[in-house]
Amino acid sequence: MAIYELVLTGRYFAQTIINRWNYVSNDAEGTVNGSFALISAFGAIPNPSGSTTFPDGGVFDLIRDMVNIGVTFEQIYSANLYVPADFYETPFPSGVTGGDTGEGLSPTAAYGFRTNRVTRAVARGTKRFVGVSEPRVGSGGVMLPAWVDSNMQPLADAMSEILTYDDEGVTHSFNPAVCGKQRYNPETGLPDAEGTAYRYYPTLAEQTAHTAVGVTWSPYTTQRTQASRQYGNGY
Repeated sequence: MAIYELVLTGRYFAQTIINRWNYVSNDAEGTVNGSFALISAFGAIPNPSGSTTFPDGGVFDLIRDMVNIGVTFEQIYSANLYVPADFYETPFPSGVTGGDTGEGLSPTAAYGFRTNRVTRAVARGTKRFVGVSEPRVGSGGVMLPAWVDSNMQPLADAMSEILTYDDEGVTHSFNPAVCGKQRYNPETGLPDAEGTAYRYYPTLAEQTAHTAVGVTWSPYTTQRTQASRQYGNGY
């Protein structure tokens, strides 16, 4: 068993945008490392190489379809949290943007998603994607039902799936997960229930005990607000 973090980075109205996912893997031994297999299974390897097209219906393709054309995707990174040699990072070719051409709202406006809870030990996971286009939002910030059905729900379904990669007959599988984090004091570096920062647990065994595996994602039907992405914050 292995636990992976997947990090997607981009820009929108000059603000840096970062989205993270966690997956639990069967830790198969093939010809490629698990981190590359995960990025490929996520649909974030160009097809053909160097192009701005990606596997149709993949998680990354569905994100692009949903967000505004003003979103530029810069790179994607994946790492096995407890195996330092198992990581993969690749920049996107120039011109990899969102696909929705409506008038884009500010970086604080976001499409929201959340998971169910499969254990009381770990809270729900949440996800916010910037690049909301004005025509997709109705009165009071309610997302248009047709847009939810055609774009947001398919993405939620894809993020809920076990991703697989065929590595010359060896199957890498990646189960969507939510990792609970250890609270600690950043001044001392020690675990602290009153600390102000969070990090992954120091060992695979500890993190496994604080990880919800096999979660299901669902879209919020109202526009969300991401205060950390206000102009000037850049994140």
